[in-house]
Amino acid sequence: MDDFIGQKIRNALTDIERLKTPECPGFNAIGLYVEEKISEGERIAFQQHLESCLFCTHQLNEVAELLNYQKKEVSLSPRLTSKLKELLAAPDKNRQADPWATLKESLNNYFNWKMLAVGMASACVAIFATLAVVRNALDTPVLPAINRNSFVNIKAMAEDGRTLSDFQGVIVNRKGLIASNLAPLAKASSVRITLNDGTTYNTNTVWPDENRNLAIMKISHEALPNIPAEEIKEATVGETVFLMDAADNRSKPSQAVISDFKYFPGRHKDGEIQYIQIASFSKTINKGALVDGNGKLVGLIISSEKNIKMAVPLNDMEDFINRRKALPIAELKKTSFSPDALNFYIKGILARDAQKWDEAITNYKKAIQLNPNLEGAHIELGNAYYREKQYEMEGKEYEEALRINPENSDAVYSLATNLMTRKLYTRAIQEYEKAIKLDPSDADAFFMLAQTYLYMGRKSDALALYPKLMELDPGEAEILKAIAEKMGKR
Repeated sequence: MDDFIGQKIRNALTDIERLKTPECPGFNAIGLYVEEKISEGERIAFQQHLESCLFCTHQLNEVAELLNYQKKEVSLSPRLTSKLKELLAAPDKNRQADPWATLKESLNNYFNWKMLAVGMASACVAIFATLAVVRNALDTPVLPAINRNSFVNIKAMAEDGRTLSDFQGVIVNRKGLIASNLAPLAKASSVRITLNDGTTYNTNTVWPDENRNLAIMKISHEALPNIPAEEIKEATVGETVFLMDAADNRSKPSQAVISDFKYFPGRHKDGEIQYIQIASFSKTINKGALVDGNGKLVGLIISSEKNIKMAVPLNDMEDFINRRKALPIAELKKTSFSPDALNFYIKGILARDAQKWDEAITNYKKAIQLNPNLEGAHIELGNAYYREKQYEMEGKEYEEALRINPENSDAVYSLATNLMTRKLYTRAIQEYEKAIKLDPSDADAFFMLAQTYLYMGRKSDALALYPKLMELDPGEAEILKAIAEKMGKR
């Protein structure tokens, strides 16, 4: 019966237009609903319609997919471009106008709908509607086959042998890497890890990530029953996932959907996902692993804000530990890690995405007040100050990020650019040179260093960088040459 219903849904989606009814709302009405600018009665009626209308659910999911493409700044596929034209066609078809101008205007209107309460991304509306339809159609979600032996029990131990906390971890790979939340380890001196077969391991070291409430530990085992990790670049907005709280074997996984991706701040990290935002009907589970419909490990849940949860990807943990130093677990007592600070940091990111800069700045400040060593919050706060043209305060935040991590080449570059904006050219040159030393292939740093030389009237020093820039980025090299030539004619 379930297969029959599922097939009917799939068939319906191949001819979705015929499911449209006179009651289906337009995009303006959907925007008002997302912004919560309608009455309670209208909201209930609207939600009832969404939960029973496959046409509107499909339209919302298409917009969520388009929004994800827009955020990644990649070219749309022909199918999506065609769909975009259909979805955002001008209401007045007799009006003579540039069709792409109309599309741009419509997109701007849609993105303005994102200016809503922090923590509620527009894509979540589509997700809630989709889950409602699926739950109505299929009483039991199709759960992937998961090896429960891939989860472990972790005890954070005090120096005197007491158990400070008892929580869950997930095996990342067969070579002994275990992922868990960092928060339960904050006051521990050692950790005891127990596999499902009762085998116990002790460890005194950890690779921590305060920006993501993530702790990676390693045990001496070469054949652990891990869940294969999904390649995070293959994950998409709208993808069904499951929240696995394996610490309670009686609980069933909760169904959820990926609603958004949050990327690391910085030029060189634009394609690297920092957080996975998910939406689900469950209001209780805020821990455990995230698994996709094929039974692959997607991430680890790190925080929960109302119906929206955040997880971190777990597909690159070997690279993660290669790039960081392991710390004695007892050293975590000296850190200023705070789950509340992380929550404020995440709220700041959500406010940033909603273009609510004052709110973003307030939340970043709260995060930093609770944890002055939250590197990402300093960088994000600096970026927010830049948007508000508060350049001196922007520079101070980049300096704080570099106090925490002097090898963050993006923070060095941002500080250099900030100094150039403030006409502090000598210091800017020093920082650009640091950025180049950290990353000799950074074409932008070479280009901006040359620009700074030109601002100082040092044309020969600027042109001395032309050969290297030509090697790294011929386009920027030619721009530099053209600018230098124009300066020579003045």
